[in-house]
Amino acid sequence: MTTHSPLSRLFGLCALVFTMAGPATAQDTPVFDAPAEAKSILDSYGSFEKAVLSMTRPEWEVVRAWEGFDNERYLQFLHDYHDSFEGERAARKEVRLQKVLENDACGCWVEPDETYTTMVPPATGIGGLEPDEMAWANQGGAGWNVDCSSEPIPVSPNTNPWQFELYGATYSYFYVNSKGQISFGGDVIDWTPTGFPAAEYNQIAGYWQDTDIRSVGEIKWKRTNDAVYVNFIDVGYYNNQGDLKNSFQIIITYPESGVLPEGNNAQVCYLDMNWAHGDVGGSGGCCGTDPGVTGADGESTNPDVTASPHVQFGRFNLLDDTYNGPYGTGETEVDGINWLDYKFFNINTAETNNNLNPVPTANLGCDTITLCLGQEFSLDVEFLGPEPTQTVTLEVDDLTGENEIQGFEVTSGSTATFTGTFVANAAGIETVTMVAEDSEGALTTLDIVIEVLNVTPPTISTTTPGGEFGICAGSELEVTANSSGGDEPVLDWGWNLNEQYWTANEATIPFGGTFVVTGTTASGCVVKHPFEVFQTPYYLPEVEGTLQAVCPGESAVVTVVPDEDENFVDYIWVADWNGGGGEVVSDNGISAEVTAGVYQVTVVDEGGCEGKRTFVISGTSSTIPDLTIDPICGEAPFDTVTFSGGYSSPAEGYLQLQLFSSLSGWQGSFLSIDIIHPDSTVTNSIVTLSSGGFQNIQDQPDLALAYGDSISITYVSDNPDNDQYFAFDMFNCVQNCISNPDACNSFTELSTGVLFYGPALCNVEPALGTWTVDGEPSDGFSVTDEFNTTWVPEAHGLYDLCFEDADCGVTTCYEVEVNLPPTIELSGDSIAFACDGDGYDIQATVFDPGDAATINWPFPGNDNVLENEYSWTQYTETTLVVNVQNGCGSASDQVEITASFEPVLDNAFLCAGGTVELDPVAGDQNTDLVYEWTYNGNEVDDVNDNEWEVSETGSYCVTITDGCFPDGESDCAFIDFVAEPDLELIFPGNAITDCDGGLPGIEVGELADLGVDNGFWASNAEYVVTWPDGTVTTADNGDGTPFLGATWDVPEDTLFNGQQICVTVEDIYDCYSLETCGLVFIGDDPVNDPQPTTIETICVESELVIFDLNANINGPDYFNFSWVLEANGMELDLSNQQSNPGVLVVSGDDIPAEFFPPSQPTPGVDPSNDPFYTGIYGTLTGSFSTPCLPGGLAHEYDVILS
Repeated sequence: MTTHSPLSRLFGLCALVFTMAGPATAQDTPVFDAPAEAKSILDSYGSFEKAVLSMTRPEWEVVRAWEGFDNERYLQFLHDYHDSFEGERAARKEVRLQKVLENDACGCWVEPDETYTTMVPPATGIGGLEPDEMAWANQGGAGWNVDCSSEPIPVSPNTNPWQFELYGATYSYFYVNSKGQISFGGDVIDWTPTGFPAAEYNQIAGYWQDTDIRSVGEIKWKRTNDAVYVNFIDVGYYNNQGDLKNSFQIIITYPESGVLPEGNNAQVCYLDMNWAHGDVGGSGGCCGTDPGVTGADGESTNPDVTASPHVQFGRFNLLDDTYNGPYGTGETEVDGINWLDYKFFNINTAETNNNLNPVPTANLGCDTITLCLGQEFSLDVEFLGPEPTQTVTLEVDDLTGENEIQGFEVTSGSTATFTGTFVANAAGIETVTMVAEDSEGALTTLDIVIEVLNVTPPTISTTTPGGEFGICAGSELEVTANSSGGDEPVLDWGWNLNEQYWTANEATIPFGGTFVVTGTTASGCVVKHPFEVFQTPYYLPEVEGTLQAVCPGESAVVTVVPDEDENFVDYIWVADWNGGGGEVVSDNGISAEVTAGVYQVTVVDEGGCEGKRTFVISGTSSTIPDLTIDPICGEAPFDTVTFSGGYSSPAEGYLQLQLFSSLSGWQGSFLSIDIIHPDSTVTNSIVTLSSGGFQNIQDQPDLALAYGDSISITYVSDNPDNDQYFAFDMFNCVQNCISNPDACNSFTELSTGVLFYGPALCNVEPALGTWTVDGEPSDGFSVTDEFNTTWVPEAHGLYDLCFEDADCGVTTCYEVEVNLPPTIELSGDSIAFACDGDGYDIQATVFDPGDAATINWPFPGNDNVLENEYSWTQYTETTLVVNVQNGCGSASDQVEITASFEPVLDNAFLCAGGTVELDPVAGDQNTDLVYEWTYNGNEVDDVNDNEWEVSETGSYCVTITDGCFPDGESDCAFIDFVAEPDLELIFPGNAITDCDGGLPGIEVGELADLGVDNGFWASNAEYVVTWPDGTVTTADNGDGTPFLGATWDVPEDTLFNGQQICVTVEDIYDCYSLETCGLVFIGDDPVNDPQPTTIETICVESELVIFDLNANINGPDYFNFSWVLEANGMELDLSNQQSNPGVLVVSGDDIPAEFFPPSQPTPGVDPSNDPFYTGIYGTLTGSFSTPCLPGGLAHEYDVILS
């Protein structure tokens, strides 16, 4: 229910009487007392913005001539108002494209894109126009976006110059006019259409009528190399009516361009036409005194109708599809605007023949019409006689084959008509020829070519998941199309929706309406299936209890009001909507208990459709200021503290609003709000909900209120059908309604007009409550039960003054300091020493009678204490400053401290050619201290510093004398060179071993201890050894004590076993970084079982003898074998003659002859025939060793050399 004050109802009635005083016509000429009357005209509409949207043309003439008219505000409002419809324009574009796909597949409409230029009012401010905008150049009548025209625009670019021919005249420029035409030779601002040929302008009239584009409508144009396109998109009618809209298009070109067929150079094209007449002489888009006109005309046709040609397609004045020909036969026989829907007319104005050919009105569009067997196509067409009084005779030949035209009928007259439906019964190509001849002999021949494919089309059906074709407002419906039957299935699919909503045979439909799914088979057979989706309307549930306010920690109950037209089955309460805070304490469905905050409740009906309402529950009513009280400084008697600004209703405030919508925004509707001040000046604001379902309007400067102001709120509707979905709450100079319920109003039934007129309720009401001091009542307040009071302190101190408001018990506290400037004194001398790490204790004596001071100690001391102890870890010279501060002033004191330490010199090593710095006291680098130094017991006079960099070995000493060590304190150190290590000790015998493995030498899972020889660590304790896996071993166990025998632990089955590895040897002083390599041997002592055990004879002949040590290495492969033959006083090394070094295979050929005995003759026998040999005994020694047994194993074989 809408709540108004009696004054608002009276004001609304006056406004209604004024606006209904009678429509103004183009001939109205009321007399005004100029410019003084202009202000009264504006005031009569209740707001500047309402006047801009509603004034008649005579009123505009007076107001526009007034020097006080705020033209900048006017232009800015036109831009802002038009921009507020951007959401509706986007939605209407979706619908427009749907209609194009559904009804105009072979038609003429070209949807404007980013290459088009939009006509707009002149710009304001410094922003200027967008790159794709052009400002209207001229205005009259009702002003910009109503009665206006463009500057002259070239018809062609310089790249391809051409001129437009209009009945014998040529033009290089055209004008875009807001009344539905383009003109040549001059602009046209004429809202009273005149039939052709009596009109006085050179023009192409898409639809000449009283167009108005202040809200949704747009006029766009584009120029290409060969043509000009001008689109009038969703244009409304005067006076700012947007309930019905028209969309039409004009194209001009030159005959040879090929843009239009058959040499035509102009076209008028109609998409969806819904209104016929403006409000001057008509109403509701209909039935006025001056019907709209379409066609082409030249200025020279008036007054002699035979002077030049023209064309007119109708005079439109009705809201239906009635058609009585281009001229009609009487005043009442005008045409219906819907007859133009989806039609286009091609015109050749390059002809100068006065007798133009009859004009066909059928949009048969495509060059060849393709049908499948059994399909039908309407051939209805009319031929208009372009000139008055002409008649048209029409001849059409009927078909003779299997294909037929059902309902064949030909009618001749002022408009010739053919009706008939082509039925595709047989495959083939048919041509239907129509010849129209007017009464003066001009002929038009229309050939309609129809190809019938030899294909029986499939049938298309549509399904939804639930089988229903209804959706809730704001939801979507999934639809699937399927084909069945016929000779061929559907391969390609199309829907009369934007491509974003469908893929192949599946579509997601976001709104209700009639839709068409089109399927095409492989042969090109096209099948269409229309279906309808029903959409439930939006609704806005009403919630009771939203105007109450709650105190912190408390809650309120709100309830959804039952709707007699809906049965709600579910309620969803959401707190903290858009971050506005609040909590739903509990709910029982229809009601909820909530705290202060912003909420949205969603109701669900039996069909699953939702309605939403967003609302606010305000917090505590009293307003208590956030104050900072300055300190009171001085002796008694003390100054007083005055508290003011606490109120339950203010003397100043804001008009605050909460806007609601169950659509997305207010769809172009808005509130025009005037704050009328006592000096008669007016502050105006336009308030609207741009998008979404809720907006909180608060603390806006233009809506500031003060006592004595008046408020006028006018609602301006863009579409009355949508008003039911909008509502708002008003808070008049209050944030909630506890203190003054009359200051809050809810408006749920909106309609155009003044909704509220009344005073700003900014009456001062003090905040009531209780004052305390430090939690106790006090007589120091002049008034103890109101916030606005005065307090007098009795003594110095820091006081906590608290006020608890009576409405909600909310406590607000203020700290007040009554004091004198502080003083501070530190204990001890102003210059002090802290010796050898001892701490230094400082005490402060502070004077602060109000006990409010803060004491700031240097880091790391603790603040706000009277004592701190400081300590240092290195030599330090510092000044410690301690500050004390209260609200009345500050003070400080300081002490200079030197922290000194005993000297410490550590023994150190030098690299060859290196130096080392002796720094006996840390932290003294940046001081001018000079110490006493000695070298090898001798004083050094040339070291005048507290550090000394030395390069020689020897004994160095230092002595320090200062406030901590008046008798001097000394320390000494010895500096030595770092010796280069003996690397042979790393791998003794070129190997590193672990020889406790037993048989066969390796124990899997056990660790091998591989270490550097202890002899190395004994003489090189300052070195570290880094092994291949990154392990580091040292002679130090980590705490500075020796740790000899440090090992490298690796698994006994490591891959390093039997491999040469390298280690890095480095000293800790970075003097040496050396590398040495050796063998890793993990195993046990070797064993053998020599064979043979008998004495073997090695003959001089080549007979092989085998000696085998049967050696077991007990570790990785290791070859260190030796075979030595001793005989006849000589030695022979046979080690390198064997592939297996543990086995010796030898023959006499391997041993030199001198190892064998000499040849001796047999007595009495020829020596050459009876030789013999004497054998020699020898020893063959086979031996081998491993890193585990460096001495090795040896075996001696007894042999005979024979």
